[in-house]
Amino acid sequence: MTQHYTSGNWHVRAGSEDEFIKRWVDFIEQTKDITVAHFDLMRDDGDSKHFVSVGTWPNKADIGTWMGTPNFKDAFASFRDLCDEYTGGPYTHVTSVGE
Repeated sequence: MTQHYTSGNWHVRAGSEDEFIKRWVDFIEQTKDITVAHFDLMRDDGDSKHFVSVGTWPNKADIGTWMGTPNFKDAFASFRDLCDEYTGGPYTHVTSVGE
């Protein structure tokens, strides 16, 4: 079974880190009922303004459904606006090494 992911690479404005975390969690809480995905937010040990998020999805269609919900864009913008830089998107698993 192919696994699908969404990922974000976030560079948050200085002083906005705690608010970014709060808004990211609020966003996931608001939209999680639409999905069966699992979400993680990680903070860079060497740069406290740098975060990486990963969503794990059982199928690609669920990602489209999630992103197509009426409040997705506004809710996403609520924490994206705290960032100096963002890159991200959907990904499909290719391979794994190790256990």
